[in-house]
Amino acid sequence: MNRMSSKTPTVAEDDALSAMAATDSWESIGRQLLRAKLEHVGEIVVCDAFQQAAARIAAEESLTESDIRELRHAVEIAEEAVSLAATASPEAAPRPDLWEFLDDDGKSEYIAEVERRRND
Repeated sequence: MNRMSSKTPTVAEDDALSAMAATDSWESIGRQLLRAKLEHVGEIVVCDAFQQAAARIAAEESLTESDIRELRHAVEIAEEAVSLAATASPEAAPRPDLWEFLDDDGKSEYIAEVERRRND
């Protein structure tokens, strides 16, 4: 008589184990991608922009509009990475998006101010 071992999973248990393994794999992949993103942003994007600006200052030069734009861009990318990390961490509550609380007039004023500052 061929009996199944008590440790041998049934078909239903085997499907559940496969689903759990797949979930674990996706979580593992997601963690690896998030880690790589955070390392890249921290070690390359932010570091490069800030070091270039610091080098210009060390050479007793003024920061240019391009330098400031690069610094702001690096910070924006860093903010995106932080938001991504917060989304992946259930215990972290993201900051509210202020855009959601502006009425149409407030949004128009905000856009106008951003455009004015870009043109200055």
